[in-house]
Amino acid sequence: MSTLTSYASAAARDSAAPAASNTGLCIFRTDTKAIEVSDGSNYLRYDYDSFSGIDNNFSGSFDGTDDQINCGTSNALDPSSWTINQWIKLDALSNGTSSVNTSVTRRDTVSPEGGFQVYESAGNLAYYTGGASSDVILKTGAFSANTWYMVTVTHDGSTVKGYIDGSFVGSASDTYTQGGTGTPFYIGFHALGGSFPAINFDGLIDETSIWSSVLSANEISTIYNSRAPIDLTSDIGNYASSNDLVGWWRMGDGSGDTDSGGGTPASGDTIGTVKNIANPGTHDGTASGAVYSNDVVS
Repeated sequence: MSTLTSYASAAARDSAAPAASNTGLCIFRTDTKAIEVSDGSNYLRYDYDSFSGIDNNFSGSFDGTDDQINCGTSNALDPSSWTINQWIKLDALSNGTSSVNTSVTRRDTVSPEGGFQVYESAGNLAYYTGGASSDVILKTGAFSANTWYMVTVTHDGSTVKGYIDGSFVGSASDTYTQGGTGTPFYIGFHALGGSFPAINFDGLIDETSIWSSVLSANEISTIYNSRAPIDLTSDIGNYASSNDLVGWWRMGDGSGDTDSGGGTPASGDTIGTVKNIANPGTHDGTASGAVYSNDVVS
């Protein structure tokens, strides 16, 4: 006879794996329109609850030499707990000794170093926090060149987690130290600091966003949305953290985005300003060298 299991909350339900006696169990969840398949101790979830994506016509193209976007020095872009999300497409993989920053870094240029860095190294998804003895590899063999990926990294103050295309790929212990005042939040650029060289991203970046909270795995899966970017300023499906969104730079698709001459973005134009859609007029990005591209995730 079939039975129903009651959970105290949605969070409790989502964290509960099927019982060991249920090997091979396949469940269709009406609340999320997802299929869950159990091997007795773990389960895989296949999401079919997708939403209409927003118009996405442009990305930012960075040449790997001197292109970058500076979003200012506000501490609001350096919260104690955070989630960073962006779409990236690498022109080529780095060699692992001169790491290419995937999209965002915020670092102090004084000792001890603070801030964080999310980047690609020899095809791996890597993370660095100021003062750490070494970089953290969250996923080996994560990337190939000329392929779009949604990259998400979360940090709760003690643990950093990585996700690719909406799926969890790895975690590590890390006590994060905030960078402090006076250090910019960059897109596509590893700032010069101490013995570290300035390193620029080589490829395409789109839909960079940051929250002042740790998004759940289900929220990240919803944002992936079968490769169709959603409106991050409104809650939808399992995504319930729009109030924590502090930065969202759409690379040409945001209201008020301009080319270097102050005109309307077009493919091939040098980027001028990319507006912070989460809070227009605050933390707007000022570009240096990057151009708009009509190559976007699809």
